[in-house]
Amino acid sequence: MKKLLMLMLALSLLLAMTACGAETPKTPDAVGPEPDASEEQTPADAPEEPAAADAVTIDMCSAGVSFDLPAEMQQIRGVIQTAYGDEIEMGAGIWFTGLQYCAMTKEKYEELVDKGAALTQEDVDFIRDRIIDLLLVYTIDGGRTLEDAAGELTSWGLPVEGCRFIGTAGDCSFYSLADPERDVLDSLYVFDGDLREEYERLAAACAEADWIRCYEPEKPLNLVLFETADLDGNPVNSAELFGAHALTMVNLWGTYCGPCIDEMPDLAELSARLEEKNCAIIGVVVDASGRNQESVIESAKEIIADTGVAYPNLLPWDGIAGDLPSQYIPTTYFIDAEGRIVGGAAIGSRGADEYEELIDDALASLGY
Repeated sequence: MKKLLMLMLALSLLLAMTACGAETPKTPDAVGPEPDASEEQTPADAPEEPAAADAVTIDMCSAGVSFDLPAEMQQIRGVIQTAYGDEIEMGAGIWFTGLQYCAMTKEKYEELVDKGAALTQEDVDFIRDRIIDLLLVYTIDGGRTLEDAAGELTSWGLPVEGCRFIGTAGDCSFYSLADPERDVLDSLYVFDGDLREEYERLAAACAEADWIRCYEPEKPLNLVLFETADLDGNPVNSAELFGAHALTMVNLWGTYCGPCIDEMPDLAELSARLEEKNCAIIGVVVDASGRNQESVIESAKEIIADTGVAYPNLLPWDGIAGDLPSQYIPTTYFIDAEGRIVGGAAIGSRGADEYEELIDDALASLGY
């Protein structure tokens, strides 16, 4: 469980300290700008069956999982957010995703997100003590069962005992685990007001959830395939784009996101020295779609010029939410020459040296 906790804490703190809310809200009260009404909100490879009435659908297409959150999961005092969506190790064929409960009021949650990089250490401690894994879902491919994958899950600090089989799709099997941190709940976490009671109610609902949908993606998990255009309208094909380098760093950003813009001079510096490693950076302007596309593209071009960025920047494509999930931005992925995601997403802004360390780690995992 220790590794799971460390993953959860690192994610939570990065989200709060260095990221903006992404363009697609994950709960009715998600922080961040509303998406353009003309934008497609459902990833292209998501299942088409209708959601339950009044449900809010959250697609985690990187793991073949979709949550149709019923009313009782939405009408709460705390906050539910999505978590993870990563392969435990490149080539393992085991993914984990899920939901987290933020044991604080929505007002406090929004206040902390709005503070961004101005968070104090007291704020960071407050966040760390109140974000709790509520539900985990494992996706296991290759026709394997939980028993087959238990050793690998356990070696990564992911709990297995108490998992519930929830279905199969293609050669993938799916298992859920509600309240995975029950053994450390009282020793590690703090609940504001009566939110402990609310957490218990939500955990019980997750234990018998019939609103988790599992499906076989139209393409292999962790493979990114798309066609789009750059900001000047030139066509871009993902196979040609990724095939040109051993590793490509894909930075998802928005023109409304301060942390995204703040890190761009560092990305410009990093891009200039990556060629010798056979690596490259591309940006994707996630808000450059819908009826305001032209004005957003102009704003993006001004930001790019002001920050000294010379690497390509692309328009988002249909299905990007499933290919490269981004609850918050900036979010950065590392993709190999075959178009496969290497490791997990890097959420939040970083300096050039920090990104280069992640690139070196990704290259090492590929045998470079």
